[in-house]
Amino acid sequence: MTHMPAPQTRRSAAAAAILSFFIPGLGQIYAGRLLRGLLLAIPQIVVIAILVGLYVRGPLVLTGVLFEQALAIAVINVLLLAYRAFAVIDAYLLVARPADRRGAGTAGAAVVLGLLLIADVALHGAAAFVSYRASVATSAVFRDCEAGGELPTRGCPTPPPGSPSGPTMTPGPSATLGPTLEPGATASPTPEATAPPATVDPSATPIAPGTSYWAQNGRLDIFLIGADAGPGRTGLRTDTMLVLSVDLATGRSALTGIPRNAYRAPLPAGVAEAFSCRCFPGLLNALFTAAIQSPETFPGGENRGYLAISGAIEEIFQIELDGIVVVDLNGFVTTVDALGGIDMNVDSPLHDDRYAAEDGRTFEVLDFQPGIQHMDGHRALAYVRSRQQDSDYGRMGRQQDFLHAARLQYTPCRILPRLPELLDSLKDAVRTDIPLSEVPALIELSGRIRVPRRVVLTPDEGFPSDLSAPGNLESIREAFAASLIGQGDGIPDPSARPSRAPQPTAAGC
Repeated sequence: MTHMPAPQTRRSAAAAAILSFFIPGLGQIYAGRLLRGLLLAIPQIVVIAILVGLYVRGPLVLTGVLFEQALAIAVINVLLLAYRAFAVIDAYLLVARPADRRGAGTAGAAVVLGLLLIADVALHGAAAFVSYRASVATSAVFRDCEAGGELPTRGCPTPPPGSPSGPTMTPGPSATLGPTLEPGATASPTPEATAPPATVDPSATPIAPGTSYWAQNGRLDIFLIGADAGPGRTGLRTDTMLVLSVDLATGRSALTGIPRNAYRAPLPAGVAEAFSCRCFPGLLNALFTAAIQSPETFPGGENRGYLAISGAIEEIFQIELDGIVVVDLNGFVTTVDALGGIDMNVDSPLHDDRYAAEDGRTFEVLDFQPGIQHMDGHRALAYVRSRQQDSDYGRMGRQQDFLHAARLQYTPCRILPRLPELLDSLKDAVRTDIPLSEVPALIELSGRIRVPRRVVLTPDEGFPSDLSAPGNLESIREAFAASLIGQGDGIPDPSARPSRAPQPTAAGC
């Protein structure tokens, strides 16, 4: 009896394409081309290995790298799109019969091939598009050390003294004394004022490559500014001023509010000599505009506004700031809207008959009743900005309440689905002098930060608005230094603002 040879198993072109869609090269191995499949698999294996390695270091480390290298990620996704499309088509053609390739064979396999290519374009095209938008946003928000900008230089390599972009120049002690101002006035140098000799800031030293400049003293101090500028307003007013401090070893953090109507703030050496009180006699929130209008008194070129206000904050707390983050209050509206609003627990009624709207020309009536309320960007801004009913101090408390609620509610699960809209809003709403290269380390640190202790330096807490009042600066510095001590250790903190009703939290995922 003659034995017939067993028929060869008919391989599926659709199956080969599907296998190479998920793992490039697997379809080629299925088609009997082992070496070809292994070579095709190498690029994806390398990408997966890199991602796994970053994820093992921590999900936040991976997130930080993806943001820092957003443009490179966009380019890589375009290349991956082409690479995977080739792997899918190649696997399909290795198995498909000539008739199938001409479309006269199994139509189903050709449909599967088309759907896989569409999915490939959708997957990597969307990732490349989001990465590109992230690149545009991060380039607008974070400082480019080479391009410069209106914010001071922090964390960038220091050019040699005397170069156009060298260390910040500060006036020497021979500066002509300016007039003494009343609270609320702005500095205006006398016509006779002459430009003082410049001296190089001795503290400006190069940062060692690969080292986070803010990690060198064991704590992070970031100056947060809510910039109130726009139609109907003269210049930029730093109406919201907060210092976020983080102990790098323990994750303890504190959020210290500085009243906008504090006055007679100390100034750095050099600038202080321009005033008889060796301080800025006006309100603290007028210092930025005063510096912009008085280049003879406040050096620093286009940076002088931020240099002046950050220098005063450093003198008040006796610290060296690690960065400035400026949030435009109108951009605040679009950012909150991009995140789907926020739930705030209003603990007491708030009524304002003449709240100035964002356009700077119209007024509206605000009415907030106690209880949990969902607020869009416009209403959230009104809640943290109104000060007609209570005071600047009440507004400071509401601003800290908002930041506390935002930390609880704006979780990764809520942010990721809205990432494209959020990126578009952030590029117009936020800017900082922190270099983009520091983003991975800062994002990793954010995962270890405890809920910030809230400290408000108000007269009710024993801190007069006159910063030159006897013992006031010493008390402020003691409260600030104590704000990171004892959190979670059962040690009471007399400077901490009492907690309000608990804020609603977002559902986990």
